[in-house]
Amino acid sequence: MKELREQVLESLADVKNDRRMCVQAHEVGNLAGKVVGMCKVHLERAKMNKVKSDGDWDAFITGGK
Repeated sequence: MKELREQVLESLADVKNDRRMCVQAHEVGNLAGKVVGMCKVHLERAKMNKVKSDGDWDAFITGGK
């Protein structure tokens, strides 16, 4: 998630420096939203099933291995 945040902020800076980067920044934003949504669904599912988030998804969310 930290890497995703950095990429979104980098895209924003690119747009500030060059308005032609708007389309690319828009796509980065769309993909970032989808990733955050997937993580949210996973965490909500874990909460509903009263299980701890672990495994590949937990590693993906936290950036761990």
